[in-house]
Amino acid sequence: MRVVRENGTTYQLIEYAGGGNLARRQNEYSGFVQDKWSVNGRLTFDLGLRYDRDQIGGQNNFAPRIGFAFLPTASGRTVVRGGVGLFYDKIPLNIGAFEQYPTQRVTTFAPNGVTVVDGPRLFRNTAPNNLKNPYSLAWNLQADHQVTERLLLRVGYEERQTHRDFIIEPDSRQNVLLLQNTGRSLYREFQAVARFRFQEGRNIFLSYVRSQARGDLNDYNTYFGNLRHPVIRPNEYGRQPFDAPNRLLFWGEFALPYDIVLTPVVDWHNGFPFSLLSEQQDFVGSRNGGGRFPQLFTLDVLVMKGLKIPFRGKKYKGRAGFTIFNITNHWNPRDVQNNLASPQFGTFYNSMGTSLRFKFEFVKY
Repeated sequence: MRVVRENGTTYQLIEYAGGGNLARRQNEYSGFVQDKWSVNGRLTFDLGLRYDRDQIGGQNNFAPRIGFAFLPTASGRTVVRGGVGLFYDKIPLNIGAFEQYPTQRVTTFAPNGVTVVDGPRLFRNTAPNNLKNPYSLAWNLQADHQVTERLLLRVGYEERQTHRDFIIEPDSRQNVLLLQNTGRSLYREFQAVARFRFQEGRNIFLSYVRSQARGDLNDYNTYFGNLRHPVIRPNEYGRQPFDAPNRLLFWGEFALPYDIVLTPVVDWHNGFPFSLLSEQQDFVGSRNGGGRFPQLFTLDVLVMKGLKIPFRGKKYKGRAGFTIFNITNHWNPRDVQNNLASPQFGTFYNSMGTSLRFKFEFVKY
């Protein structure tokens, strides 16, 4: 890969050396016990304990969880639910095989694009001797209140803290790419939901979510996943690329004549953040602090019709229909020119227009 300046000269050449023959074995073991304890008619606890072990991590991980449901009033119209738990992740094979990946070779050139000013440098892949399983501590609290027979209101809060994530850190002093087992992230969410039942078995929902997502940004899969990003800059802790502080969502099901069901979905949220880059592909300012994409708005509709299908003496029940995505053809770009040296800097691209998809499903009865 070449990093090219705005005038067309080469700033950096990134190549890979080595065969890249990967071999890693993995065995995984898990078990779970759970018990439900009803203290009385208004308070119930769910208790669980999960055990996990994988060959790469080599640790015995015990993850306790507890949840509860409480009826604060005798009417039963209000329910308070909550829980807290520890959750361990497995270590993927590609992380266990990190040191077997081809070595990155980086050559940096002078402004003329020809004279070598640094390198070629070989960045050796280096991993800790003892990899540990990432884990998350998560908890939530939620209250449901049945205002009327048709209207339900819900408010809730959840938080998830992740530790020991796998991140990549380049070290130009020692010429290594370090796989670090020290990544962390934090996600917080407040949600308010209203559900209205206007037909038997048919509901409409309106949801608002206020959230915050922060974490280490040199996630392993960004650079060594299915879609690898070859330019690796120092890690930062900051706003996640999927951070959208405000989201409003409406969806529901409407029964129409002739066994037709109409399901509209309206989705609006703040645009995702993006970073600013120099022509050397270095981050300018804080990562994901360069601005946000335009606000996203989509109106999608799913239309399904019930069918009865006789076949070889048997009867099958099916449904056929279609989905129209982004009916209003709202401008929802997915890419931005974030390179400060580009004449098109600040231009957004690649919005998905209106599209149509057909669907068919059937079950025997």
